[in-house]
Amino acid sequence: MSAGPDFSPRRARTAKGREFVLRPIRPDDAPGLIEAFRLCDPEDLRLRFFSAISDLSETLAARLSHIDPDHEMAIVATEPAVASETIAGVVRLIYATPDEAAEYGVIVRSDVKKLGLGRLLMLAILDHAAAVGIRQVVGYVLTENRTMLRMARGLGATIERQKTDFTVMRVLFDMAATKPSPHGAVEGAA
Repeated sequence: MSAGPDFSPRRARTAKGREFVLRPIRPDDAPGLIEAFRLCDPEDLRLRFFSAISDLSETLAARLSHIDPDHEMAIVATEPAVASETIAGVVRLIYATPDEAAEYGVIVRSDVKKLGLGRLLMLAILDHAAAVGIRQVVGYVLTENRTMLRMARGLGATIERQKTDFTVMRVLFDMAATKPSPHGAVEGAA
């Protein structure tokens, strides 16, 4: 499997009318990741990382902003209306081969939640997964994170409770059944 086609920066508008630029993460985004993390409510961070986290270290931010294009992709959302390149959200996909499930993670800054940005980011990463030939995309979501579970279900994912940990749900996108569309809709979604 190759890194596939490059993810080209694109403008996207949420259902609520807010415009964002979606683009691949860059090494110079490390400070922006730290700032975006700082602007997230502790509860939002706990729902994403499954534990209380107070800050993002410079070392981890540097690691997260440098990707191995043969095995991962990270897409950030910025607001063109904001003067700086402030990061509003990020989605990441990590994979080894197309025969293994790729794992995703997504977070949206607390002050821009409920606009549909999470959905735009998920559509973008599913589009990338399809382009590089990934067959399954999987994520693990806390049972109490109803917003993420509802969004994933709306995008065509199947959701099942983990057998070993009832607080975590396994979210699975079968890429043969769920095909992102370049127009922002998901084809084949239930």
